[in-house]
Amino acid sequence: MANCRRNQNFEFVQRLSHSKFVGSSDGHDFTALDGGKMSPDVSWIEKSRLEGIEIVRFIPIVPDFLIELRSATDSLPTLQKKMQEYQRLGVKLGLLVNPKNKQVEIYRSGQAVEILEAPTEVDCNEVMPGFMLSMNRIW
Repeated sequence: MANCRRNQNFEFVQRLSHSKFVGSSDGHDFTALDGGKMSPDVSWIEKSRLEGIEIVRFIPIVPDFLIELRSATDSLPTLQKKMQEYQRLGVKLGLLVNPKNKQVEIYRSGQAVEILEAPTEVDCNEVMPGFMLSMNRIW
């Protein structure tokens, strides 16, 4: 079983070479979509969508996937509003991770928010095939 999991992880890492992760020190420029400049904690864009795009501090592309991690000082309603804005802009999959309540709010384009209570992992397969986000270090 462990060898199978390692092979799945290896295949997943190989697929990541066809993508771009963006950290919170960078961000996305949504001004062309009637939005602002926003910086999620982590975002991911499939690499083919970046062809011809200059990678600068704020990328003018809506990410495919993003994560916001609520800190002790973050207001939950403020983060939820931010996630709704990402959803409106077309992010395919967004996760709002709330360690304080041990919840993950899942935002999918065109769908109602789904709330998971203390999950051990979150399936992100619909946007990042093979990726399961482990929550072990967060809880």
